[in-house]
Amino acid sequence: MKTTKDYKNISLNLTKKEIDFIDSKRKTPYNTSFASFCLALIREGLEARYKDEYKNYIIEENTTDDVKKVL
Repeated sequence: MKTTKDYKNISLNLTKKEIDFIDSKRKTPYNTSFASFCLALIREGLEARYKDEYKNYIIEENTTDDVKKVL
């Protein structure tokens, strides 16, 4: 299974400190498709960079109503 360390040269240009932060937060390695991995990497990269500010933009529990509002 791949982790962010396998993809550290991806176009996000994460710093070593950010990669270490992301890997320390992960409970299990990725075992999903590459697209899901990329989306998770972007999300975790944003969290690593912006920490508290990032949390303001995340919906903790997605409901069908939340999804309909977005669409």
